[in-house]
Amino acid sequence: MDRKTLAALAVLLGGLFIVLVAIGALGSGLPAELLDDHKQAERDFDEFRFDSRSKSIGTMISENEAVLKAFGGLEEYRSRLAEAEKFYGSARGHVEKADRIVESGDAEAAEDLETSLMLVRRDLGRADENLIYVENGVKDQVVRWKSIQARYKKAEQELTSPRFEILKSEVVGRLKQESEFLSAYQPSPSWNDRVAEEQKVWASAGKELGEARALLKGNGVNEIKKIERLVESAEQKEARAIAGLEQVPQGQAALVTDAGLGPLEYLLALNLVLLVAGMIMDVPVALALLVPLLAPVAVAQGA
Repeated sequence: MDRKTLAALAVLLGGLFIVLVAIGALGSGLPAELLDDHKQAERDFDEFRFDSRSKSIGTMISENEAVLKAFGGLEEYRSRLAEAEKFYGSARGHVEKADRIVESGDAEAAEDLETSLMLVRRDLGRADENLIYVENGVKDQVVRWKSIQARYKKAEQELTSPRFEILKSEVVGRLKQESEFLSAYQPSPSWNDRVAEEQKVWASAGKELGEARALLKGNGVNEIKKIERLVESAEQKEARAIAGLEQVPQGQAALVTDAGLGPLEYLLALNLVLLVAGMIMDVPVALALLVPLLAPVAVAQGA
């Protein structure tokens, strides 16, 4: 067989191969829509970036382990991260099965392919849901811890500022000037007793902040919830002491009386104020600032 014959045979065989490939592609029993879905599922799987996401979240958990443990979320987040890995592994298995079906071109396996692609989407969705839950949960608890520390610093600044002492001095000075007039209208409890009471409240706030300070200097991250309670209580007491000296409850009571508000109307107005405050402030902070100011009026109104 000469060279020309061999060359012609090679060209013929090459053309036949190309034709067979084309016929195989066109003659596949798998619907074109399913093949498109398969390509999309492969892209979704490749773009999911599970390894980098789970590694990043795992690092966040490790770096804030003590905080998460103190808040009680550590084990849950670890479990949810493991669950995400399980769903991702399941999605990988379904992708591999879908690949084998597409490679075979078996028309009878179209239903199995459709099921596999559906399971890929389901498992990727569940893995994503768990990753997002863990990531947001860890971030929220870290932010909460930072918020507690910031609130502590703010309460300490309030405690160490001269505001309370200056206000107390002004009130005591006025009481000395108007002692005869005031004693005629409010003999018991006296205004001086009220000042002394607010002084005790202020001192109590200082004691609680002292406890919080000691915990923070030690291994405070393990006592987060206790520190949070101490700071919240100190904030309330500071606000109450200042308000007591400024006679805010009495001024509010007079305002309510002048406005003609009864107990029910005042409670409705109080709820409205708390609702608005809750939308623009952290709830613990809003309660710490507003309850000591507004509750005495409600009690005075008989609400």
